Order: sequence, then C-alpha cells, then structure tokens
Amino acid sequence: MVREPQLRHSIAGNTITGAYARGMYVESFKGRISTGNTVTGSIDAGVYMENAVPSVFKDNVITGNGTTTNQPGLYISHNNAELSESFLIEDNDLSGNHIGIELRQFANRGN
Repeated sequence: MVREPQLRHSIAGNTITGAYARGMYVESFKGRISTGNTVTGSIDAGVYMENAVPSVFKDNVITGNGTTTNQPGLYISHNNAELSESFLIEDNDLSGNHIGIELRQFANRGN
C-alpha cells in the first residue's frame, strides 16, 4: 500500500497592504491550507497562485486589489488538471476587487 505524504505546510495569518504589484505570489505550493490572510490595495492581483495546490483556501480577506489594472483579487492558474480538481475555496471576502476570482487552465468538467 502506497501512502500519500501528509501535507503540513500552510500559508496563514499574513497581512499585506498596498503592494506595488501582486500582493501575494505563491508558486508550486502544495500544502494543507491557506487561511486567515489579508491582502488589500495591491495594484495587481491580490493573491496570485500558480501551480499551487493548497487543500483549502479559506477565511481570507482579499479586498480592493487590481482596481486600476483590471486584475482579480484571487488569480489561480494550474497546468495539472488532475490536481486542480481537489482545490476548495470557501468563506473568503473577495469584495471590492476589479474581478473577484479568475481561474485559468483548470480541469474541464463539461463535455
């Protein structure tokens, strides 16, 4: 029997305000959870996740980002459709951004 390694990494409790570009850039992260982060007033995307797979993205406040550059509060791009199927986003405040959530290159659910 092959066991999956336990995911013990997390991104939690960060506050980022008024970033000149992206507020938070996360690349190739595989971890348990991303929670309790606050990202406000970034010129570009508030949170930009590329090939990142936290099991849960929950209870984050991502507001007022990308308003002058037409960018989203939360941008998620993943090149592995199978891994992207297990990504849960819930109970986040994504208000006041130019775009709330933008998903790119995720698993195709429809035929």
